[in-house]
Amino acid sequence: MHVIKNGKVYNDETGNLTKTSVENGITYDDDDNVVVMRALSFKTFAEFADEEPKNWLIEGVIALDEDSTWFGKDGGGKSTLIDDIAVHVASRRDWRGHKFNRDETESCGVIIFATERAALHRRRLEAYKIRDNLPGNLPIAVIAESINLCDPDCVEIVSDTIYDFERKNNCTVGLVIIDSWSKALGGCDENLAATQNYACGNLTKIRDRHFNNRFHFLTVGHPGKDGTKGERGNSAKRAHMDLAVCINKGVAEVVKANDIVLGALATFEPQEFTVTRGAEKVGTYDIPERSFTVSILAPYSPAAAPVTREARPLVFEPTGKNAEALAVLKRVIASHGQDGAVSMDLWKAELFNADLLPGKNPRVPFARFKNSLRQHIIADNNFVRLNSQSQQTHRPSHSLHP
Repeated sequence: MHVIKNGKVYNDETGNLTKTSVENGITYDDDDNVVVMRALSFKTFAEFADEEPKNWLIEGVIALDEDSTWFGKDGGGKSTLIDDIAVHVASRRDWRGHKFNRDETESCGVIIFATERAALHRRRLEAYKIRDNLPGNLPIAVIAESINLCDPDCVEIVSDTIYDFERKNNCTVGLVIIDSWSKALGGCDENLAATQNYACGNLTKIRDRHFNNRFHFLTVGHPGKDGTKGERGNSAKRAHMDLAVCINKGVAEVVKANDIVLGALATFEPQEFTVTRGAEKVGTYDIPERSFTVSILAPYSPAAAPVTREARPLVFEPTGKNAEALAVLKRVIASHGQDGAVSMDLWKAELFNADLLPGKNPRVPFARFKNSLRQHIIADNNFVRLNSQSQQTHRPSHSLHP
């Protein structure tokens, strides 16, 4: 009935300017019809049948027009795993048993905003190129310049960078990686819901500037001190994300998802790979042969690393004083244990001797130790023993620093 242009009301049939009046905050035309000035767009129930199914980039892993968070302890292989995904997307290959779901003739670009260790990303990607005999012009870019997702200018900066990359590489970007999330917040407090909501909202605004391309944002994060409680920072980020994946001990595990099964998504093993650059002459300078070694993921083998979607507990190694408290318990069990257990009082006394508990009111800090170490100990009837299942799990080393 009406068309709004530059704040003016026009008749949608004649195109003529319509006179309006305002009463009690409501705008009316000459026929006393309500003029809708600021309504939000909507779809009706009848239109839901036209809704397209989810548009997968990698089946069951990466969907276009969605955001995900992948987090894990330092040295757990999360950035290495992300580089592996990036290479498979850019080379249009299936990833660890999950089908690449795009037109194989279409060039699918990947941009990595490496807010930390950009050079390491580049070395890993070079190692993949040599090991997997990949083309030298894969559409992957690593950006070392910092971004601030809490600055409104980031919407234009990031989206213009994507446009520029697509134009110069004749591709369509399908995956945008931010590694790491906390470094992309411009120093704002990640423990505030306002910070996380503002940054996540800017991801949506960046995507909205690309009308014909609904790429996936993959963010990389860290777990909190108690790794069992999820990613570090305010939970508003997790609420925004369509997919949350915890990377721990060679397993990428889905811990939150909209429409896929929770549990193990992929298993992986690290592989050391050495890249050697031959001697060369640059001008009058003779540059000798040099090499570097990085950790990448070993090639996927369905027989060696089957993917199961059964949920399993995530086990994190304790750090700081929690690690010291667990070490004290191991020593006490080794010297005084009976059937692999000691009394809570004995453990508490040894914690006091190790200056890990205060002389006054030790009850609360002792309870914190027990709670933080609940994956690693079994407490029963005032006795405590080690959780053998936790102790048998070995964390492989995934990070090298060439």
